[in-house]
Amino acid sequence: MSMRRLLESNRLYHHIADQIIEHVTQLCTKLTPLPFYTLHNEVHLRNVESNLDKMLFPRGDDLALPQLNETEVFLLLTGAWLHDIGMLRGLLDDDIKFTDDHIRHSHEKRSATYISDCWPPTLDLGPGLQWYKVALSNIVFYHRKRNNISECAPEMFVEGLAVRMQLLASLLRLADAAELSGERTPDFLRRLYFAMGMNAGHLEHWARYQLVNAVTFEQQSGEIVIHALIPKTNTLGDFDFRAIVSILVGEVQEELETVHPILASYRGLAYRTVTMKCQEVNYFPNRNELIQAFAPYIVMEQPSAGTMAARFADVLLEACSIPGQAPQRLQDYAAELFQRTDERRPGNVALANVWRDLQAVFRQRRLSEVRSGMEQITRHWLHARQQALDQIKASAPKVDLIHPGDLVVVLGYSSCVRALLTGIPNHSEVHIYVAEVRGRALLPWRSEPEASEGISMALEAKAMGYDTSFVEAAWVPTFFELNKQQPLYSSGRIIVICGVRGILKDGSMLNTPGHLSIAIAAKAFDIPFYAVTELSKLAHESVSQPRTVKPSREFSDIPHSRKLRDANISIRRPYLDLVPASLITGYITELGVMQPHEVIVNLEAENPAVPSP
Repeated sequence: MSMRRLLESNRLYHHIADQIIEHVTQLCTKLTPLPFYTLHNEVHLRNVESNLDKMLFPRGDDLALPQLNETEVFLLLTGAWLHDIGMLRGLLDDDIKFTDDHIRHSHEKRSATYISDCWPPTLDLGPGLQWYKVALSNIVFYHRKRNNISECAPEMFVEGLAVRMQLLASLLRLADAAELSGERTPDFLRRLYFAMGMNAGHLEHWARYQLVNAVTFEQQSGEIVIHALIPKTNTLGDFDFRAIVSILVGEVQEELETVHPILASYRGLAYRTVTMKCQEVNYFPNRNELIQAFAPYIVMEQPSAGTMAARFADVLLEACSIPGQAPQRLQDYAAELFQRTDERRPGNVALANVWRDLQAVFRQRRLSEVRSGMEQITRHWLHARQQALDQIKASAPKVDLIHPGDLVVVLGYSSCVRALLTGIPNHSEVHIYVAEVRGRALLPWRSEPEASEGISMALEAKAMGYDTSFVEAAWVPTFFELNKQQPLYSSGRIIVICGVRGILKDGSMLNTPGHLSIAIAAKAFDIPFYAVTELSKLAHESVSQPRTVKPSREFSDIPHSRKLRDANISIRRPYLDLVPASLITGYITELGVMQPHEVIVNLEAENPAVPSP
């Protein structure tokens, strides 16, 4: 039994429901879906209908709610198909005024408005069913969690028959929340959106749906169960598959808790909890595609350059452990992963060095040596980097550069800087100013301003016990001037420290925009400027001029930037800074403090962080 079959005996309801489903299907075909969001098309709507059928007919033919009348079934069925039409751009006449985010965040209101005010004339309900628009628009509006379900009218009387509005809205909300089908995230579209610049939030949703196999509604136990297929390795890089599924469990549980008081009144709908059942499998369906989906996690959090190189190695190591992966496929995957990572964070010398060593492995004649060589390289890099961070942390007291009462200006985020700060004694007596040097430019591979690294560093410094402040990079020279006039803190000393993208063969530093201007200001005010780095970021000859990606189109958050583009005025911003060795006081590495010319000496020898292939 299903809602559609139940309505077959009611010719009017059955006929109108068929028209509505056909109309919505046509809307999904003609109108523009919002890019980057998981699909809210006819497949999603059909699956929401299926979830309602599972809840209403848990044992096949018997209704979970025997007293559910045909009018309520009619509203549920058509509500399942109309609740997300507000996600379609072009549905309403004034859509051109609004951004995609605005449409997404108001989509339930848009759906309700379309039902109540813009009902297409081709779907003539007749004078006897005008109540339907009012009832359905309310049910659709309250299907979203952010709208308090208790504010929905409990009942609406239609020709003397009570229609339970809160119950229907609750059922629709839960059926929608439990629609986790991978059909909503087709791989071909994920690839396209990723190439267009899909951001972290969207990517997370698209990736996690890949794991869900089914969702079941267990009436007797009161559980909603999310079934997932998990590879026996369970992890990929830093990411745990079970933990990712548990995120979905938590989200559906939150939705359930908003409607549980209403559903609990009905024995057949008294769902209390959401659980997961993970089946471990040796061979994961579309395993390579799954890795492709999770690989962008390397770049989506915008980690420091060293962390990104380590994650690149980490994910490759995981890929090597997958049974049945042919060496050539591993090479192809490594090449694609490197290209994606390199394009999104150009000038990462540590990453370039990892790739250089992998290239040597790929030249091996015997394919059996390729897999073992990849594992050797990646394992070594992971171990060497962690060892370098531990040594920087342990050597912090010996470095003796930062003393109680000093003001330390930290530029952006760096794992090496974090390790140094962790190892410095007397945290509470040192003052930290974290500057956001990244700026708020919209880089060509991101759809949001890339300006959160300093915030992350400030939060971590505060958690360590430092007296922490956050400043804009443009203000840093002002503090240099103020400290010259009158010391800001007891020692009167200011020290600037930052992480590194790479060190070139002339001792200069490659970094993100903003570092050069602060280094020049530090030199002018005679303030020490130190870079903290692993020696794995020493550039070999082949990568001494890291590639810089020129965007295919310009992005900017400058107010009225569209006016500039329309007037054919270019917006110029650098994507990388090159800080000359003359502006750098020294490099703090796992081998201690070095002058720029001393670091250059290391380029003549084999890089200590790189194994021989």
